[in-house]
Amino acid sequence: MRNILFILGLIYPMMLFLYGQSALAADPCSKNSTHGNWYMNIFPPSSIKISAAPVGGVLSRYVERDDGGVFFVCRKGVVFNFKIGGFGLESTGRPGVYKTAVKGVGLRLGASTNYSAAEPDIFPPWQYITKKDGELVYAPKAFFVDFIRLESEVGVGAEVPIKFPGRFGYGMEYSDITYNSLVSTTKVVNGVYFTSCKGGGAAVNVQMGKEAISNVKSGFTNEKNFNFNVSCTGVKSGSSFPVKIYFEGNSPEDGVLRLSGEGQSGNASGIGISLVNNQGEKLPFDRKRSIKTDWIRTEGNSEVYKFSGKAKYILTGGATNPGQANATMTYVLDYD
Repeated sequence: MRNILFILGLIYPMMLFLYGQSALAADPCSKNSTHGNWYMNIFPPSSIKISAAPVGGVLSRYVERDDGGVFFVCRKGVVFNFKIGGFGLESTGRPGVYKTAVKGVGLRLGASTNYSAAEPDIFPPWQYITKKDGELVYAPKAFFVDFIRLESEVGVGAEVPIKFPGRFGYGMEYSDITYNSLVSTTKVVNGVYFTSCKGGGAAVNVQMGKEAISNVKSGFTNEKNFNFNVSCTGVKSGSSFPVKIYFEGNSPEDGVLRLSGEGQSGNASGIGISLVNNQGEKLPFDRKRSIKTDWIRTEGNSEVYKFSGKAKYILTGGATNPGQANATMTYVLDYD
């Protein structure tokens, strides 16, 4: 909403010029509206559904626009401020971003003097000092209410207070431009991210057994199956979103794991472990090549996934000597 006096006809530019000159004589700025109660009402939705976004990205956005075109003509050195306050959220330290009760979700308030802007470029608290006499300073024409992803884990369901007052101006009473949020809270609806995922508990111990070096050299070694479950929480029951996995360990390439203490006294050498999933894909040792796990069921408030793999001894090159042939690796869940 706004209350702006328009003077129509050819006389309008002269009237604006004369008003601006007289105002500049008494005040540091003149405004193209002679009324001090120009305002914009903000109506954020009562609930929002978040979309996929990287950490630091926008999960959901609401924009209110007004093309009223309020601007000021100012002397050099006038201090403008854009402030938001009174809605009780703690700052994250990022420009215009506040903490919310939803894990991993922040609220960002911003604006732009460009009506068609796709992104905000002014974040309260914001300050600008005019650099020359007669400088034009435009009031915001687009106001952004953004929900920002703060971390990997993203929660659900909490109500976020969005009732706030905002102000843009330079200190004179008639210069105030106010922004009023007329929605008390917005509920964050998460149908995209898990709150957390974790493995099934104890470490997976794959018993490789004894193997003759002659079998390793000929390629006829016994293949050992292994599997483990992953439990994920934080979305509605039955949601089978992708959960990927990759591995960390002493690996020269995907699908191959070197032995622990290779070449040391009592340990085998020239031998490694081949690792594939149940589809025959080499297990990746880099996040960029993460592979999917299989969703199998809902269990209480958790979604359960399963990973199945196969391991066998292989030659890795160099002198081949018998001995202990143990190895370890860590699996890393990727549900970003």
